Amino acid sequence: EAYVEAMKEDLAEWLNALYSLGLPSGGDGFLAGLATGTALCQHANAVTEAARALAASRPARGVAFQAHSVAPGSFVARDNVATFIGWCRAELGVPEVLMFETEDLVLRKNEKSVVLCLLEVARRGARLGLLAPRLVQFEQEIERELRATPPAPNNPAIGEDPTEAAPATGASTRGPRMTPSDLRNLDELPPCLCPDQFPMIKVSEGKYRVGGFQPAHLCAGMVRVGGGWDTLEHYPGTKHDPC
Repeated sequence: EAYVEAMKEDLAEWLNALYSLGLPSGGDGFLAGLATGTALCQHANAVTEAARALAASRPARGVAFQAHSVAPGSFVARDNVATFIGWCRAELGVPEVLMFETEDLVLRKNEKSVVLCLLEVARRGARLGLLAPRLVQFEQEIERELRATPPAPNNPAIGEDPTEAAPATGASTRGPRMTPSDLRNLDELPPCLCPDQFPMIKVSEGKYRVGGFQPAHLCAGMVRVGGGWDTLEHYPGTKHDPC
C-alpha cells in the first residue's frame, strides 16, 4: 500500500539519522536491511539507556544480541528479531495489535505490521527524548495544538493515560528534530479529474482545508486521519470526493 511505502521511507530516514545504517528507503530494501535484527536490538538498548537517564520506569532492561557476522535468514538473525519482539512486548508494552512476528520481517510476510510496530517504538522513544521520525514529530505537534485549544463547553477534553501519552519527567516535549528532505509539493500530485472537485486551501503550515470540512494535517504527502495516516492522493477520494 502507498502509505506503508511512505512510512518505510520515513522510518529509513530516521534510523539512518540515528545509526548511519545506510538503509535504502524504497522497495524491499528497508526490511531487508533490518532482517538481521541487529539494528532493532541496537535501538532497543538506546531506548533503554534513555529511560535510565531519565529514571523512567520502562523499559527497565535492554537486550543481549549477536551484532557481528549475522546473515539474514540465519538462526542468529531470527533470534535477534525474536529478542527485539520480546523486548517490545515485555519492556516497552507495545499493544499486541501493533506487534509483528519474526517471519513478518525475516521473510517479509507482513511489512505493514513491522512498520506499525516500529512507528510505535519510535513514539515511545520520542517521549524519552530520542529523535523521532517526521510523522511522529508531526503527531506530537498536532497533540500540542489540540492541548492548547480550549475544549468546547459541552465537549470536555478526554483524559489520557500519562504513562502512555506524556513524555517522561525531564524529557523535552519537542526533542531533537529531523530536517525534512523530501517533502512533496501539493502541485506535484496528479490532478483530480472529477467534474466536481473539492478545493484544498492552506490554513497554516502543514494544515489544509479540503472542501468545507475541518482542516487536515499533512506531512510528507501523508494525511493525519484519526489515530493513523493516509496518503494525500488517497484521502480526498475516500473521504470527501464524490467520485
